[in-house]
Amino acid sequence: MYLYKITLLVFLSLFSCKKTNIQDEKTKSTTPKIISTVLNKENFINTKWRAIDYVNNGFKKMTIKEEWQSFVKINKKDAIIYLQEPTKYNLDSIQATRKSIILHIKGGGWIYKFKWIDKKRHIGRWDYIYNKTIIDSSFSMYVVDEKYIDDLSKN
Repeated sequence: MYLYKITLLVFLSLFSCKKTNIQDEKTKSTTPKIISTVLNKENFINTKWRAIDYVNNGFKKMTIKEEWQSFVKINKKDAIIYLQEPTKYNLDSIQATRKSIILHIKGGGWIYKFKWIDKKRHIGRWDYIYNKTIIDSSFSMYVVDEKYIDDLSKN
């Protein structure tokens, strides 16, 4: 009798359990949420970001000749970064996050990271980052989308 009860209990518990496909559970738990506020990296490709001066709590065009001004220009596979001299870097990837665009330089050991300072005025900042967290300000710069550089004097 005791063996009959145990067998019946095991039988009922096996067939009364909710069955869930293991693959469905894995898919549910590992599917990332889509965040609609991620910056669109396509807006940064083929855009030239010219360096600007930050003076007296405001931004203004640089007073040196344009050919000597620093800039960043991103293409789909490479980026030209002009600091002291123009240098073309091959990119491993262009990463878009909620607050920044990150250029992963192929074989560089460092990244170049963009963040908005004043999106309405098209002003941002490119930071040179090495060892994942250290910002080297000598290679970082405030920038404006070249199409809007003349608007700086209006504000």
